[in-house]
Amino acid sequence: MELTLLEYHYTVDFNSLQIAFAIKINDTLVVTNDSYNLPSGSLPINQWLYNGNNKYHITLFVNPKWDEELIENNFRFKIFENTGAEREFTQREVVSEHWEYHQGTQFPVTFEGNFSLQIPYGKWEWLSADQLSVETLDMHSLKDYISTLHLHLRNRDFESLEPFLKTKALELGKSFYIDEHERLLDQETFFTKELFHNPDWGMQSLDFNGMLFRFHAENRLVEVLAKNGKSLLRSNSMDGCTFSLQLFLCHKNNQWILCR
Repeated sequence: MELTLLEYHYTVDFNSLQIAFAIKINDTLVVTNDSYNLPSGSLPINQWLYNGNNKYHITLFVNPKWDEELIENNFRFKIFENTGAEREFTQREVVSEHWEYHQGTQFPVTFEGNFSLQIPYGKWEWLSADQLSVETLDMHSLKDYISTLHLHLRNRDFESLEPFLKTKALELGKSFYIDEHERLLDQETFFTKELFHNPDWGMQSLDFNGMLFRFHAENRLVEVLAKNGKSLLRSNSMDGCTFSLQLFLCHKNNQWILCR
């Protein structure tokens, strides 16, 4: 008799009224509504979780565009665990936070907590990587790494691109219970049969001026952004759609690794 493997999937659920917020899981920013256009939502967080102890940190801000008295402001935050197999899952609440505004509250407001998980994933590459800062970033090697990614994308050269994507692909696949071979095959199909096959495929020029850096995971992950806050690696528009490759990088054994 074949045993069915249980899967563990986790989501962050949030609901906010008139309040801006930033939610971090294990010191990684997973969602923010600093534009005040995301009052509620739910998103998967498997790819940011650790096997063992996990942390959440929430910061609340007042909306400067809101000029009325803050009477009914509130913020709700939950983490759910969905356990099961073959699309039959049971849900339990792992974390629940409910904050209410009281007159005279000083912003920003922060609160945090811990929760423990036993999961078959979470030993991510960055956990043993170097701790980084703006002062210690090797800008020369970082620019070389991003330029090489840009070159392979521009040249539609998946064979050369694939090794750069492997860590990200395998870790994401593992966190969502996707077979390794299936995950790599899906990735190859996406690039070779869809993106690179499009006659309008092309990359926007690479511009390092004004690069932005956002550090995560106790400074073991760095998110590299263009000066407009978008990814440095973006394609030209194809039928109104633009491809972008997020750059969540770690530095380990004198090399850069694309993690997310």
